[in-house]
Amino acid sequence: MELLAGALSLAVLPVLVILARWGANRWRYRRVPGPFAPPIIGNLPELRRHGSLHTYMDACRRRYGRVFKAFNKWIDGLVEASPQNGLMIYLGSKMFLFVAEPEGARKVMYKLINHNVGGMLTADRKAEFKANTKGLFAATGDDWRALRAAWQPAFSSSSLEQYARLMDGCALELAASLGRAGEEGRAVDLWREVGKMTMSVVGTCAYGIDFHTMDAPGRASGAEGAQLVQASQRIFEAGLLSGSAWGRPLLLFPDAERVVAWLAARLPDQALVDVTQARKTIVNVSRGLIRSWRTARGGCSPAPSAAPAAAAAKPAPRAPPAAAPAAAADAPGRDQGGKRPGGATGIAPGSFLGLMLEGNGGGRGGFDDDTVIAQSNTFILAGYETTANTLAYTLYAISANPRVQERVLAEIDAFGRDRAPGHADVAGGAFPYLEATLKESMRLFPAALMTHRLVSRPEGFDVQLPGGGSVNVQHGDTIYTASYCYMRDEAYWPAPLEFRPERFLPEGSALAPSLPLDHVFTPFGGGARLCIGYRFAKEEALIALVRLYQRFTFDLEPGVAPLRMVHRLTLSPADGVRARVVARA
Repeated sequence: MELLAGALSLAVLPVLVILARWGANRWRYRRVPGPFAPPIIGNLPELRRHGSLHTYMDACRRRYGRVFKAFNKWIDGLVEASPQNGLMIYLGSKMFLFVAEPEGARKVMYKLINHNVGGMLTADRKAEFKANTKGLFAATGDDWRALRAAWQPAFSSSSLEQYARLMDGCALELAASLGRAGEEGRAVDLWREVGKMTMSVVGTCAYGIDFHTMDAPGRASGAEGAQLVQASQRIFEAGLLSGSAWGRPLLLFPDAERVVAWLAARLPDQALVDVTQARKTIVNVSRGLIRSWRTARGGCSPAPSAAPAAAAAKPAPRAPPAAAPAAAADAPGRDQGGKRPGGATGIAPGSFLGLMLEGNGGGRGGFDDDTVIAQSNTFILAGYETTANTLAYTLYAISANPRVQERVLAEIDAFGRDRAPGHADVAGGAFPYLEATLKESMRLFPAALMTHRLVSRPEGFDVQLPGGGSVNVQHGDTIYTASYCYMRDEAYWPAPLEFRPERFLPEGSALAPSLPLDHVFTPFGGGARLCIGYRFAKEEALIALVRLYQRFTFDLEPGVAPLRMVHRLTLSPADGVRARVVARA
């Protein structure tokens, strides 16, 4: 009996701790309205009923106000609000809050820098490599500043000018593939098709090797590229919780992350084994490419395996911007066998990985190899599906709006149906209406629903309440900014749910937002953490759209409209965007 009583006590103790924290938090933030959430399961049933985080977020904003809380394993924070402008949602003893008011969100994005990145489930007990803690997105403080400085050359104007050639070559390959589908009368999933192109672009730019995603069926592909593509796609499909059943206990007991991670590593399910293997594939292929690169340059030794403390103190030197895009410059004529002309080093000079290694002194100091690999991994994960989603939404919106399509075609025809779009055209504003169409797509369908910031100041962070007064957000809490909500809010945008690209042009002033555009239109975030590759993404998308509409229009398949979305790692089309390719006369 004593043994049984002891076991029961051990089982009851965690529950009592959860109940105590839940009660304390409910009392502390009792002024903040929101749906009642029982302990442990919190608001999970309501989220499941809505089907996706983005619909639940917007429903909460409409019902409870423009500062609200929502839950996710990776969302852990607090922002106080007035009863008219706040919402609390609970998960166990955790409370998760979003700011869906543009000025408040702007203050958060501009005054706070660090991100709060949760742990990563893995079937690897050693867990030697953790890309989610070494990449630019997760880096904090001086480490982040050093890494961002090392990223900068890849997105200089001279780099983008040369990358445009690669983007144009990949867009032409996409157009050729879609042309074959049109001739055969086949419907295609535009989302998956443009995804092949964006993976080809970011993969080649990141590693300097051809990812072969645009190859015709049955064509031989380069080994490294094929492995990296398959692994990257598997990671995206798995989502934030690795697609594992072990993600459910993390949702219910977020404070037990270490315990759940320990158990998952020892009793992994197949989904966790698969995504762990995908991560290992990326690391192993990357290490092999780095070894080849180092051997070709006289066997430079890698830096010690450690956090980039040295680089934090002294940022990595930048490679000359003019030389940065050497790989991209010859990309349209790249060897389809997987090797690039002029050498067999694997990593082409001027690729992002090559740039990081060159700027790292050949690995002799500064960033260790794992940190360099993590940056290339981040480059792909940040640039692949986000741009594919934006392109798919834009193609959908143009196809669903004949008036918009007519203006897009007229603008592209005036530019020239046989003329190659380049960096100077994109940067010089040669496509004002097409760019407005792209912006309107990102406003209604942002790939990233929100941004977040960790309060790392010991004194906390004061947040002004919409109803007056302020609250101190404590050290260690996280604040989320819900751009999806305020970019669709009728308080800031006339006719917010209508697709009206002219709102971004002088002629559409009646549809323009009531606040400055950069305050209320933030698809790439804001402040110091503004997406470093936003110009790269914009250039890639515009070049692809020009090349496609020079040759085609698209007829959406029945049932595609209205488009159904779901939030995974990004906001994605739930069922793709199926359409038939129509060749222009």
